[in-house]
Amino acid sequence: MSALISTSSSVHRQTQGNSSNKRQRLPDLERWPIANYDTSLPTDPATRGKRQAKNKKYDNSEWPIVANDIADSTVRLHQVNPDLPAFPVRQSTLIVIGQIASASAYLSNDKTGVYSEFDVVVEVVLKNAIAERPLAGLSIGVTREGGRIHFPSGRVHWYGIAKQSMPRLGGRYVLFLTGEEEEVLTILTGYELAGGKVLPLDDLNNPNKYLDADEATFLNSLTASINNP
Repeated sequence: MSALISTSSSVHRQTQGNSSNKRQRLPDLERWPIANYDTSLPTDPATRGKRQAKNKKYDNSEWPIVANDIADSTVRLHQVNPDLPAFPVRQSTLIVIGQIASASAYLSNDKTGVYSEFDVVVEVVLKNAIAERPLAGLSIGVTREGGRIHFPSGRVHWYGIAKQSMPRLGGRYVLFLTGEEEEVLTILTGYELAGGKVLPLDDLNNPNKYLDADEATFLNSLTASINNP
């Protein structure tokens, strides 16, 4: 899939003159789940209602999504505020360690937005400000804006947020989540735990001090931040 960078004006102002660097830092697009533009909603009324409620959050998006898009497959970016701390404890209502068990992408109800949804098998709960039930051992759904769309033309376009990546299917992560209810959790940021080392999910202002950090040391630092926010 070709990867031509097409940015909105807000991102272009910040990245103008650095297009070559931006090309070099393109993420692994295979991490982004794919939604079919023509996919219908579930027929079961209860399931359809739940999906529409989740889709609604991403209506009126800034993405330039059009059904007859016949341009080459293109990387689309728009800007969000990346100024989260390395450990956004205060901003998170739920912090867990878990494994990504499945990944899917969906269009918003008005088909202007796309988001990805991940099922996470919870291993450890580090902070829980929303759920009344124990979550360890259970699967929870979490979302993040962005994804890939398969258009009727046959082309697949990628829609991603600047400085954000997606969790890897099968990967084990510390996830910082926000949302007032368990059914509407979104990913603020996260860290993959692999081979005893730590890999930041996103390019935050100061995440690199944890790149390839020792997992045990990292988790000790995180626990201290949670206990003393």
